[in-house]
Amino acid sequence: YEALEPLQKILVENLDKLTAAEDAIKALEENPIRVTFVGDSITEGVGASNASKNYVNQAGKLLGDEFTVFNAGVGGKTLLDTNDAYTDTSRYTEGKNFAPDVVTIMLGTNDSKTRYWGSGSAAYGAEAFAEQLTALINEYKSLPSNPVVFVATSPTVYGTAVDSINDPAVTEIVEVQKEVAAAEGCPVIDINAFTKNHSDWFGDGVHPNDNGYAQMATAFAEAIANVNTASLSSLRIGDTEIPLEEGQYTYTGYLAAGDEMPQVSAENNYGADVTVEQAEDD
Repeated sequence: YEALEPLQKILVENLDKLTAAEDAIKALEENPIRVTFVGDSITEGVGASNASKNYVNQAGKLLGDEFTVFNAGVGGKTLLDTNDAYTDTSRYTEGKNFAPDVVTIMLGTNDSKTRYWGSGSAAYGAEAFAEQLTALINEYKSLPSNPVVFVATSPTVYGTAVDSINDPAVTEIVEVQKEVAAAEGCPVIDINAFTKNHSDWFGDGVHPNDNGYAQMATAFAEAIANVNTASLSSLRIGDTEIPLEEGQYTYTGYLAAGDEMPQVSAENNYGADVTVEQAEDD
């Protein structure tokens, strides 16, 4: 655009989109770690006094300039393939197009509604929830950006004032969320445990108030911030696992002349690929 002549610039339409795109590119360059927050009205921020008070925006501020966040929450949506399925929304697509390095999934609260959970329909049971959560996790993991995927458990529910959403069903759903996370190697942000005995953090028993959102933001930010650290879960020399002592892995070994060097391997706490390079002279 800047290379155009003045009269040519007049013919350019939708310049605001170009400007927005430039701003987005600048943000990505300045904030290399991109986080997509997936969820329902709690992620969207219903119950907060204004949009800046939802937990996504507040977590973004806590994480600082090294991160940029995208709120992909949509009110009333379920993980299960109901008429209100999250995966049928445009926000789902937008969240993937954000090319996230980190994804947090907190879906399940709306699945606890009596017309879905415990309705007697096999389509809406724990087995279906596990299958569909697994599929969603793998959908995000398959993105070209290869994100770390967190599973956030659904918050504790206080009362049944909001469309039959209830804590007994949420408790069952949380167990499935944890089981799937373990099976898929996803770290867990246990918001359910975090919000236990804190009814004062919620306005209507389901949606947090400003204080509740602020508290949740700290839990999300603390978990996500660790992704940006060199955090190894193990280091091995051949078949020997090296213990971590005072934040360091230390190993001294001896080989007879001509013996082959043992293979060095490592794993990351958050599922990222780790490559160990050895010098040409071993």
